Amino acid sequence: MPGMNDADMPSRLLMIEDDARLASMVGEYLEQAGFAFAHQGDGASGLAAVQESAPDLVILDLMLPGMDGLEVCRRIRSLPGAAASVPVLMLTAKGDAMDRIIGLELGADDYLPKPFEPRELLARIRAVLRRQSPGAAPTQPVLRFGSLEIDRDARTVTVAGKPAELTSYQFDLLVTLAERAVRTSRYYEQSREFGRLVARYGLTQPPGERFYICTGGGPGVMEAANRGAHDMGAPSVGLNITLPHEQSTNPYVSPHLAFKFHYFALRKMHFMMRAKALVAFPGGFGTLDELFEVLTLVQTRKAQPVPIILFGSDYWSRLLHLDVLAEEGAISPEDLELFCTVDDPQEAWNQIRRFYNL
Repeated sequence: MPGMNDADMPSRLLMIEDDARLASMVGEYLEQAGFAFAHQGDGASGLAAVQESAPDLVILDLMLPGMDGLEVCRRIRSLPGAAASVPVLMLTAKGDAMDRIIGLELGADDYLPKPFEPRELLARIRAVLRRQSPGAAPTQPVLRFGSLEIDRDARTVTVAGKPAELTSYQFDLLVTLAERAVRTSRYYEQSREFGRLVARYGLTQPPGERFYICTGGGPGVMEAANRGAHDMGAPSVGLNITLPHEQSTNPYVSPHLAFKFHYFALRKMHFMMRAKALVAFPGGFGTLDELFEVLTLVQTRKAQPVPIILFGSDYWSRLLHLDVLAEEGAISPEDLELFCTVDDPQEAWNQIRRFYNL
């Protein structure tokens, strides 16, 4: 859950900030987001609190009375034991790039200039905590996309070997978009592999007993699944819909199995009439609409039970907290067993095979 650590306890944040009014507003916002929040108004008391309470993350102001934020960061990194590795997110009202560089060199994990949007602070906190969580993939300091190279540690960007001048905000925005592209590319390849697995099995079965890939016919992970079937020489279905930003069917849908709809309701009806399983990759409102439609139909027995598989545990665990519905009596605890979460294409296919005893 947002703001939760692995033991399902609220992540503990310590803010070291001499502006009590700002700290109060930030604390209220972060507590509403599910975090436990504490505040210290100067460097010395903040450093003591790090040693005593072992927070999960420190939000550290650069301009502190007495001991400044750079010195606090340096001393944190010199502490004995696990306290030395606590993530530090530095805040500053100064625009001096040298301060940012020194802060990062001293061991700060991220940097946010004042004034800042609370939502951006929250997003950065969550990103830092995800990177620190057990099993998190190591962060690559340099991201490369063709001739574009982004060095996160040095905060530099080059295009075809030539430096690009960006403001701090522009650099942070570019990094956010680049990291999202990396995550999306992972899901693309996994969806493509899942398409291959389904098609490979289907080609070994009589036509009337085959499984076929059926997607929304659009780009991204939908295209990837159709492409996986195409890789194996198997047909696949695309149920596209007329949208301002999604006008054409992806090129990997079998032409004779490409359909266009104007209404979501009819499209979902055709999905459910034929579906033997639902595998939901990370997506937006449309994905959620289709997911909850299937869950509701299966829960209320208006449709035959089918495997409902959520692909990408990191995404779905942060987005959905359906156990709350069971706790509040809105659904039965057994309803939480209507779906499962996986992170591997083979495991997704194995879930389907076990369901149908294939």
